Amino acid sequence: MTVDALSIPFGTWQEGLLALADALQDPNREQIIVTRLEATAARIAIGPKEVCTLALLVPSRARFEPAIKPEPHPDAVRFAAMADGKLNETLAGIVDGVDRRRRFREEKVFSAFPESDPRRVLIDTILGFAAAELADVSQRLGEADPFLRLSVRLALWFRQSHDYSRYGIPLADDGRSVVNLVRQLAEKLDADAAGKIRRLIQIWPGDVVVEQNDKSIREIASLWSPFDGPDTDHLDAVLAMEIIGALASDIESLYVESLETFSEVLKRLSRRMDDGRPRTADLRTWLNGQSHRDNPFRLVYDPSEAFWSAMHADDADVLEPLLVTTLEEMGQGGHVVYATGPLPLHGSLFNRERKMMRRRRRLLEIKSLDSGSRQVHPKVVKRERC
Repeated sequence: MTVDALSIPFGTWQEGLLALADALQDPNREQIIVTRLEATAARIAIGPKEVCTLALLVPSRARFEPAIKPEPHPDAVRFAAMADGKLNETLAGIVDGVDRRRRFREEKVFSAFPESDPRRVLIDTILGFAAAELADVSQRLGEADPFLRLSVRLALWFRQSHDYSRYGIPLADDGRSVVNLVRQLAEKLDADAAGKIRRLIQIWPGDVVVEQNDKSIREIASLWSPFDGPDTDHLDAVLAMEIIGALASDIESLYVESLETFSEVLKRLSRRMDDGRPRTADLRTWLNGQSHRDNPFRLVYDPSEAFWSAMHADDADVLEPLLVTTLEEMGQGGHVVYATGPLPLHGSLFNRERKMMRRRRRLLEIKSLDSGSRQVHPKVVKRERC
């Protein structure tokens, strides 16, 4: 293939983004599509909405400034000095044992069920090993298999721990060429009309380090306003939530005031985007809607990565507003809002002692997502800790 063929522009920006969504798992294909998108941008007008859409295809790399690590407690230092190598060997043995059991369970489940089988979600439950052992019986039962029926229901709410997709597309294997093109296109946006979006784009890839305080978090939220600036179809708000979701991976290093601001900002951004259109977190669905003069769908933030990052965090209750919004969107739009279940089934995010768990149980009890089904009670599945 010649160099000229690799730089042929796409007919539309939408066509190029759909092609890129299918190429993200191959860095070489990604680079080819990005080169063609760059040629497309030189031929047609590219505005803030197009730049924001391109940015959403890869995760935000926003980061806080490095935290100053506190000095260890003197008692802990003395205990470590007194402990001999046997303690370390014991702890290492415990961790290795947990890892071996986890790998054995994964191999068992993955060998029993193909990649598209919904029963793979059971890998994060105590039922995974039993389902794999009884795979031959399940095959004879067909659609009547109770493991299959349970898995289909669970998959509406949850995703397995090995599912790293975002907005219904695979996670980028590299993504650097996409980030570079976003930077390049953002620099060409009008500084006056799209100044806030350009600032978001600077924070999104980690080019600007965010200070660990509530003022910085509020600033990110203030960079989106539904009443001024260019028309982005709320994509700048989704991009702001992407940034905040990426910062959520450092929840345990934040101060109490910052945690409270996190919660407040997530709630405010989620509420202000509603404009009455059907919601979707499937980027392909939204892109296909661009064929119409007015897109019939509104793209919403996919929170799965934020939940996944905080699934073992002690301060995960700060994501409660995001959980409430997620369940409300599913309650109003059904299970078609998210391409896969947005909640993590693995980990300790929904410990029974937490406010998150109590809230989830209450909402699951009062909301019916489809008229002909009953909800799976949280006690059905016991989450494993690791």
